[in-house]
Amino acid sequence: MNSPSESILDPGRKKILLVQESIPDYRVPIFTAIGRHHDLSVTSVRPEFGEGFRTVPIVVRRRGPFFFIGKGSLPDLRSYDVVIFTFNIRWLNLWSTLIRLRRTPRVILWGIGVSSEDGFDKSTRWNWLRCAAARMADAVIVYSDYALPRYAAGGVCRRKLFVAHNTLALTPRLADGEKQYFLFVGTLKRYKRAEDLVRLYRGLLTANPGLPPLHIVGDGELRESLVAETRSLGLTEKVVFRGRIADEAGLEAVYRHAIASVSPYQAGLSVLQSLAMGVPFVTRRDSITGGERFNVVHDRTGLLADDDAGIAKAMLQLAYDPVTRNRLAQGAFDHFVSNCSVERMVGGFLSAVQYATA
Repeated sequence: MNSPSESILDPGRKKILLVQESIPDYRVPIFTAIGRHHDLSVTSVRPEFGEGFRTVPIVVRRRGPFFFIGKGSLPDLRSYDVVIFTFNIRWLNLWSTLIRLRRTPRVILWGIGVSSEDGFDKSTRWNWLRCAAARMADAVIVYSDYALPRYAAGGVCRRKLFVAHNTLALTPRLADGEKQYFLFVGTLKRYKRAEDLVRLYRGLLTANPGLPPLHIVGDGELRESLVAETRSLGLTEKVVFRGRIADEAGLEAVYRHAIASVSPYQAGLSVLQSLAMGVPFVTRRDSITGGERFNVVHDRTGLLADDDAGIAKAMLQLAYDPVTRNRLAQGAFDHFVSNCSVERMVGGFLSAVQYATA
């Protein structure tokens, strides 16, 4: 754990507060790595513990579509060199900080950079407000290169825009097992439309009885109804529910025999898991994403489709064309190693901090 005195002893080491509502498990390695360079504290509504950074407990209040940190819950921001806010324009604390604290501390915004609630960048009505916040901030960190032209067009200085590619702390391993099934990994929530994937698979199976099975890894609100529907469709031998698997070793064992990860309607962090294991990812170009879909490069790390018919075509190709499957598997693995490391993501943060405090 870093002591406050370290930022005094090392003039390059800054005291940073990262303001967000909670700390997902997959973010802990990222914050730990940042904590090796700076004196980092992270806010959370739940008691959290992290090695290499502090946790600051907060209370979050909601008023309609807006939310804010309860009075007395947030520490004095003036005691930090840098405050990094989750870039959500509904955070009232973000606006009050941008307006009141112009130079000390330096303010950095971090997030997807575009709308995502109705689909990635589907709504642009509030882009002017995001650009206004970005112009007021000392630096902006976004998940991918995609958002950069939006801000440049909105009058935001290009020099203060940085990319920290969203990733997971995974040990990449090129899956080398016999390919036996298609794989869907994720919580079974309505917006991921796993039931539509099962129906798509059933139609494909009707025309191709020898098609490899579909394995579903995950639990969630739709698990019971999805199992029941699979049973009613007579697919219990072809659609296998494996439950939630959270540990890396268990996931590695599952990915080892996967032909491809198939998630037509949502492409999130499971994209990174799949590529890290050298398993091609199949999704639609309009799938819901936080930006992770941009790691699926068509015909290099996976296959992108315009519609469900394209998804079906991609599944058939990967099932029966081992040359293409192996080429995409190697491409997926190489892409993760080159572009999705923790060090690369952390580097985006460090560059933004250096720029903002120069």
